[in-house]
Amino acid sequence: MPSGIRDIEIGGETLRVSFTSTPYVPEKAYGPPEDCYPAEGGEFSIDKVELLIGLGADGKVQYRDVTDLLRAHDNLSLLEKEILDSVDLDDEY
Repeated sequence: MPSGIRDIEIGGETLRVSFTSTPYVPEKAYGPPEDCYPAEGGEFSIDKVELLIGLGADGKVQYRDVTDLLRAHDNLSLLEKEILDSVDLDDEY
């Protein structure tokens, strides 16, 4: 499965979202039967969500993993919609 990372700003906070997806291939239901096939792909899942918390003492950007917190409050679906609205997964992979 291809994977990607997107930085998304929500409510003034920056979230780094790591995800996996498969390109959607529509069905082909015309022509000779041997050339037809069902739709496949189009799966999408969020693997990790990190909140940008600032720069560390070493000058590197610091993130805190908030995946479990969002999952516990059933908020991953909001991020999925945000990513799917901003990315054409078929063009990316």
